[in-house]
Amino acid sequence: MDIPDVYFVGLDDDYCLGDESVTLLGNHPPNGSFSGPGITDNGDATAIFNPNAAGLGGPYSITYSFTDELGCTNSETQQTGVYALPTVSFSGLAADYCEGDAEIVITGSESPDGSFEGTAVFDQGNGTALFYPVIAGVGGPYEITYSYENANGCLGSDSQSTNVNELPEVSFIGLSASYCQT
Repeated sequence: MDIPDVYFVGLDDDYCLGDESVTLLGNHPPNGSFSGPGITDNGDATAIFNPNAAGLGGPYSITYSFTDELGCTNSETQQTGVYALPTVSFSGLAADYCEGDAEIVITGSESPDGSFEGTAVFDQGNGTALFYPVIAGVGGPYEITYSYENANGCLGSDSQSTNVNELPEVSFIGLSASYCQT
């Protein structure tokens, strides 16, 4: 008797906490089954791997097993891990600016590897960016996002908003166009 050839597809080597669930497919429906952390909706040679249900850690062993009609059993095991999202932040951005203000330097927590994006934001490529209120123009809120991808491919981001306010009109009265010296 030959041992049944068994394999499955759909499992990546790495996941990030918060990733969507994925469908795993075995090559022997309807009698194959999956086991391991994060496995749900198991049946008919398909299963769902939910990284959030598995939790942080690994390597986790996910196994697909099949027993044929003669009672011969075989299985395949693959490894995966679930990694944390990086915690990122940035500083230097105020809630409000005036339309005539000079550029503002903002700095990310994962300098120099993170990147910035948003209206009138110019990423400097070193974990810093410049925000130009005069380019953004009066209005808002303007959302600025700082993102960083760690070595495991997990992406963390932080967003903040700012407004650009119109300069007030200033005038005064009481001065004459010319005066006499006394």
